Amino acid sequence: MPADGGHAYKSRHADQRSSADADDAEMLALRFGSALVDDGTYDDLVAGAMEDFEPTPDGDVDVDFSVRDVAEDTATGRTQEMVDRRIALMGDDYPFSLETNRLTWGQSSSGLYEFLLAASWKTDISSKPFNAIPQVFERVVAALSVTLLGLGAKAVHVGHPRDDAVGKSFKEAVEHLHSLTNEWPWRPDEELPPDGPPSGDDGLDFVTWLAADGARDGRLFLLGQCACGDDWVGKLSDIDLDFVGQWTGQAWRVRPTKVFATPHVVADGHFVRAQKKAGIILDRVRLCSLASTERGAEAIAPFRENMAELTKLVIESAG
Repeated sequence: MPADGGHAYKSRHADQRSSADADDAEMLALRFGSALVDDGTYDDLVAGAMEDFEPTPDGDVDVDFSVRDVAEDTATGRTQEMVDRRIALMGDDYPFSLETNRLTWGQSSSGLYEFLLAASWKTDISSKPFNAIPQVFERVVAALSVTLLGLGAKAVHVGHPRDDAVGKSFKEAVEHLHSLTNEWPWRPDEELPPDGPPSGDDGLDFVTWLAADGARDGRLFLLGQCACGDDWVGKLSDIDLDFVGQWTGQAWRVRPTKVFATPHVVADGHFVRAQKKAGIILDRVRLCSLASTERGAEAIAPFRENMAELTKLVIESAG
């Protein structure tokens, strides 16, 4: 559904719920080959979660049943609008076809869309083996992020847990970045522990950069944060450039740009305000667009097997 200023903003919560309903319909199509779009609203109907779609009745007349009917019709209609919007945004990159009300899975060439859908749909991503979902997601996003900056761009995943080559601690990860860029010296503010935070990554999951030339400092940096869970809206401000810079004396020559990545499809009404908080938003649509390029396809090639395995696990967990 195209953004149209105030209306898109006011309907952002209902649209985001409808986007989740569209995910439910896609998951059903992924599991069974095809599904009715209306089936995506089934869980909301069972739970009675129709408040976002209910009109405000005039007067004091008891219209509970008619209001509920209108809400159900509105919810199913919005779900189809979300699917139509994805088709309009992604074109041939959308791995489903829609005929009337039936959604049929056609399988993407890379398996990225299916993996991002599975990552969005699975609510428990902290228990094994599903805790691998955010780990793979962060590395896939880091790999794709180089396509934002063009030829010569590089990226390093620094989020916890890290690869051995990057370092076990946040301090080691920053020192590794400095060895590659000369703009990340370990120089924490006086009130901070000299060895860095005892755990975690201070919200920094990956760093991407492009040098203007090979001899002088002054790189363009992207500082990235990833959020797989349903609480992604509450994490838009988790990464703060000044906060991250407290560990390095903000030694970068050019102030970095923030990037926020999520496997969910972000409703249009969230986009402008979300990007003012979090920087460039890379949602499922944008990530698949990046992966559709030759360079993007090469970047995610090493992760295809892992993505396919995790997608299969999520499908099997659906029963």
